[in-house]
Amino acid sequence: MKFTPGIYEVSDKIGEVASVERLGDDYLLTMKDGYRVSLFGVTRTSMTWHSPQSGDTFECRKIDN
Repeated sequence: MKFTPGIYEVSDKIGEVASVERLGDDYLLTMKDGYRVSLFGVTRTSMTWHSPQSGDTFECRKIDN
């Protein structure tokens, strides 16, 4: 997955970010289509990704391209 200030990309799917709410070290991203994801414990090298809709949670680490 890839994040930029206005784009959320997973595999071949690209969503436009409508809003970002910061809650301490955590974030809630809402896409223009209404899909939401939570990012917990965000650091320069890792984070926990969570989808409230599907219930999926993944521990993620940053990789350099």
